[in-house]
Amino acid sequence: MVLVIGAGPIGLSVMQFAKLRGSTVVVLDINKDRLNFAQQQMQVDFIIQATGDFSPDVLRRCLNGFLPTVIFDATGNPNSMKNAFNYVSFGGKLVFVGLFIGEVTFEDPLFHRREITLLASRNSLPQDFSEIIQLMETGKIDITPWLTHRADFDELPHAFNQWLDPKNRVIKAVVAM
Repeated sequence: MVLVIGAGPIGLSVMQFAKLRGSTVVVLDINKDRLNFAQQQMQVDFIIQATGDFSPDVLRRCLNGFLPTVIFDATGNPNSMKNAFNYVSFGGKLVFVGLFIGEVTFEDPLFHRREITLLASRNSLPQDFSEIIQLMETGKIDITPWLTHRADFDELPHAFNQWLDPKNRVIKAVVAM
């Protein structure tokens, strides 16, 4: 079972690759609109909205008493990354794919007691890009649902301000040159 924390563009790509590998995919985010998008467009198996009182117990209740064996934190948020250690099953893996400039701290006894494997994913090799292009060309990966907003270069100053407004539900915006 894979938990993806963060339903932005990075998380969406993780969801697609996890689904391609046949994983059960659970998505955790604070934004209900992004969760709904993940469920409708990415066909993830479960969505969970993280609220102020969110805890591993809430996750266990949603997952029939279990915790995920693999977690991808795609938020780039230091608090989310720190909290992700609490959600990993014993012997599970935690992968940081989101990035921020700063330090991540975690409780070492929790890390050791659960025998967690901590990984980071940041760079790709040329063969990775070839595989991704092939998956897109064959329709196994479709990013068109993510491209929710577009603007011509001349429209960018006006459009950019609109894209920053959460009411507009931007997933990914592109500029045509």
